[in-house]
Amino acid sequence: MGKVSKTIFIVISIWLIIPTGIMATDVLNETFSWALNLAETWQLLDYDTENGIVSFADQEGHAIMQVMVRHPDATGDDAVAQLQGVVDGLVAQADIAPFTFSGHAAALADASWNAGSIPVRGYIVTIDDKPMDASVSAYPFDYVLMVFSLQEEYDVYHDFLLSNLDGFAPLEAEYHMPGAVSQFIRATGGSQVRPFAPEPPSRP
Repeated sequence: MGKVSKTIFIVISIWLIIPTGIMATDVLNETFSWALNLAETWQLLDYDTENGIVSFADQEGHAIMQVMVRHPDATGDDAVAQLQGVVDGLVAQADIAPFTFSGHAAALADASWNAGSIPVRGYIVTIDDKPMDASVSAYPFDYVLMVFSLQEEYDVYHDFLLSNLDGFAPLEAEYHMPGAVSQFIRATGGSQVRPFAPEPPSRP
């Protein structure tokens, strides 16, 4: 099963699961070396080591965060192209903006799509493994981060989504450095991703 297909499968399946995971605040993934400061009430839902996908949810199961790693030679695409591929795979309506994450090319999308028959909205971030200059070390993987909630509850969960997204670090050594949201704001001078009317996208 391909990475995008696997992601869609997990997204659809999560809505059928009653969260029973362990509460977590600080998460260290020793297999893939990334770290995450997660909202205290969120829980581990699924850990697919084969495909490098870890999923978390809030207590109600109405909001999700997914961290995905991809081997750099899997696509060869840059961060924007990788993000566009995820957006296309989800059949999402999205606006994409590039930015710089700790010396690596990255991209952020404000997106809405259907998880099965359920409209959801959130953010997707891709981070490229390759450094933008010789003074920065390469990451071991390309990264895809997804945070989203039921579209009707997006305003309720929005700050939690951004907090979780900002809490991700590709390496444990970067755990206390600014995250994707902070670096996006800094790189874009405080500009936001262009807003759009969050209409449910058409189903595939």
